[in-house]
Amino acid sequence: MRSPSTAPTPTGRRASGPRSPGGRPRPTPHALAHPSGAGPLLELCPEPGPRRGKSRLHLDVRPGPADATPLDLVRDLGGTVLPQPAPGLPWTVCADASGNEVCLLGVAPPA
Repeated sequence: MRSPSTAPTPTGRRASGPRSPGGRPRPTPHALAHPSGAGPLLELCPEPGPRRGKSRLHLDVRPGPADATPLDLVRDLGGTVLPQPAPGLPWTVCADASGNEVCLLGVAPPA
C-alpha cells in the first residue's frame, strides 16, 4: 500500500499535504499494486461525502509483507473494521468511509 508520489509515514499517510479544519492531515490517495509490478494498479481515494445507494463492487485484497498495519491504514483513511461473519476466517471484513466492503486476506481480525 504505497503512495505513488511520496513515502508514507508509519501510519500510511504522507507527512505533508492538506489539513482538515481540526489540523489533522487529510487522507490522501494510496496506490495498491502487486509486488511484482504486474497487473492492474488500484488507487484508493478519499471521498467527498457519504455513498448513496448500494455498492456494486466488492474487493478482496491481500496486503503485501511491507504492509505491516493494514487495519490501521483502513482506520486512518476513515474506514472501519466490521463485525466478522464467523470466527476463525482467514480474512478481515472492513468498510471504507462510505460503507463499501473490502476483505483483507491473510489479516487476522482484532481480538
